[in-house]
Amino acid sequence: MGKNLSARLNDDIQFLTKKREW
Repeated sequence: MGKNLSARLNDDIQFLTKKREW
């Protein structure tokens, strides 16, 4: 469960970072 949450958070952060670049 913890790993899943961490992975999801990582994906969200990456998505937000990419959105920021644009």
